Amino acid sequence: MNRLIFRYGAGFAAVVMLAIAASGCGEKIVQLKVETVAPCDQDNPITQDNCEEIVAQALWAPAEDNPNDTGGVEVDLPNEKNQLPGITLGAGRRLRIECKKGGQVVASGESPPLELKPEDADSDPKTVKVLALPNGKFTRVTNLDSGECVDLGKDSSGNEYGRIGASATALASGKVLIAGGARLLSNGATPPTDNAFLFDPATGVFEPLDSADSKMKAKRAFHQAVRIDEKRVLLMGGISEINNVQETVRTAEIFDEETKTFSLLGSSMTVPRAHFAAARLSSGYVVITGGLNVSKNDFTRAEYLAEVEIFDPNTEQFASLPVKMKNPRAYHTATVLIRDYVIIIGGRDKTAPVAATEVFVPSALAQRQALIQDPQQPLAKARYGHRATLVAGSILISGGYGTVGATDAETRNSALSSMELYVSAGNLGRFEASCKVAGASAFNLGESRARHAMFALSSTADSGRVLVFGGHDTSGNAVKKAEILTLNRRGGCSATLTSLDFPAPSWDFAVERFVSGQILAVGGQAAQNQLTSAATLYNP
Repeated sequence: MNRLIFRYGAGFAAVVMLAIAASGCGEKIVQLKVETVAPCDQDNPITQDNCEEIVAQALWAPAEDNPNDTGGVEVDLPNEKNQLPGITLGAGRRLRIECKKGGQVVASGESPPLELKPEDADSDPKTVKVLALPNGKFTRVTNLDSGECVDLGKDSSGNEYGRIGASATALASGKVLIAGGARLLSNGATPPTDNAFLFDPATGVFEPLDSADSKMKAKRAFHQAVRIDEKRVLLMGGISEINNVQETVRTAEIFDEETKTFSLLGSSMTVPRAHFAAARLSSGYVVITGGLNVSKNDFTRAEYLAEVEIFDPNTEQFASLPVKMKNPRAYHTATVLIRDYVIIIGGRDKTAPVAATEVFVPSALAQRQALIQDPQQPLAKARYGHRATLVAGSILISGGYGTVGATDAETRNSALSSMELYVSAGNLGRFEASCKVAGASAFNLGESRARHAMFALSSTADSGRVLVFGGHDTSGNAVKKAEILTLNRRGGCSATLTSLDFPAPSWDFAVERFVSGQILAVGGQAAQNQLTSAATLYNP
C-alpha cells in the first residue's frame, strides 16, 4: 500500500494529492480533502493531542481470490504538499487513516470506495470523509454523512426492527448481511421475520432489503447462515411461521450480493432444525449437526437431533450422512480443527446440559462418507448456550448455561462464568485443567454470561487475546461490561482479564467480524420482553 505521513493537525483535515491514470495523457494529479468524522458517542480520536503521527494510506481493492491482499508498495512522504507518485486510484480504491502514538495505532478508519476520474484533476479538491474510530473500544454505529447514531430503526407500522436470533454474515466486499430474526411487536408477539439489511461499515448505513424482490424467501429465526463463496451466502433452517404457527423448517435459500436478492434452493435440509451448528470446511462443504425440531409451536415436545448432514456448494444439494452424533444436542458449538476435523462441544438434550465432546472426521464427503469419533474427554462443566473460539493453538470455551430449570427464571439463574481450554494436539486434544486467571483461584470470566459473543483478536502458537461481550448474567440482566482475556501458554497456562464498556448491553444479538477486523453487534434482547435495534462497532 502507498501512504502519506503527517505530523500535525487538530481534528485532522488535510489535502492529499494522488495520481490517477488518464487515457492517452499519462497521469494526472487529483487533490482529495480528507476529513475525519467522530463517532456519535465520542470525541474525534484523531487530533493533535491524541496523535504523534497521522498516516494516510491508499488501499487497493481486495483481490477476488484473496480479500486480505491489498497489494501496492509503501512510499513514505514527509508532508501534505508532496504528491503520491505512481498510484492509480480508481473504482473500489479507499483511503485509510491511522493515528499513531508511541508507535501504536490508537485510532483508525477507512473511506468508502473512491470513484476518481481524470476530469477530477481539473476541479477543486474533492472531500473524502473517513469515520475515525478509537482502537480497542466499542462505539455506536455512526452515519458518516450526518454524524448521528444509527440503529435498525422502525418499519412502516412503527414497530422496532430490533430482533433476536438473526444471522450476520461478512461478505468479501466488506459489507455484512443481517438476515431474519424474531421481532417483538406491540401486541407482545415475537414472530420470525423475512426482512434483511446490508450494512456498510464505511458509511454506517443499513440498507433495507425489504422490497418484494429483495426479501428473504422464508421467515426464519435461530437459523444458520454461511458464506459459501465471494458473493453468496447460504441461509438454512430455523424457526419460521406458517399460518400463524411457529415451527422449525428445513428450507434453504441463497443470497447473492451482486443482485441483492434471495433465491429458494430446490434442495432442502434432510430434517427441520433450529439452534443447530454449521461449520464450513476448507473443501467448501458445510457440515450441519444437531439442533432441535419443533412442531406447531410446541416447544415442550421439541425433538433434540443427532443427525448429521452436509451441503455441497458445487451442486447446491444437501445430503444426510450415515453417521449420527453419540449425543443428541442443540445449542452446542462446532469448531473446525486442522484437516477439517470438527470438534462438537456441549449443548443440551431434552433433559439436561451435555458435557460430552465428539469429533466429526471427514472422509470422502463427495461419496457421503464420514465418521464420528467416540466421545472425547468431556467438559469439566456441562453447558449449553456457550461460545467457543480458536486461540493460541486451543479452543477457548466460555460461559453458557449450566443447568436446566423447570422455568425460564431458573434457566437464567444458571448462567456461568467458568471457562475451559481444549488444547489441540493435531486433530485431537485434551482439556487443560491447570489454567487460572491472575488474581483468582479458577479459570473464570469476571462476569457470568450466556448467549453472548466471543472473538479472538490475536493469536500465535502459544498466546492470544480474546474479546468477550454481551449476554445476560445469573439474574437475567444484560451484562454491561465486555472483557478481554490475554492467554499465555508458554511453559504452562496463565491468563489475565481487563474490562471495558459495552454501550448497548443485550443478548441473542446478530454479531459478525468484517474482513477489516471490526466487529459488529446488532439488536438482541436488552431486558425481559424488551428487544433493541441498537448497533455497535468494536475497532480492534
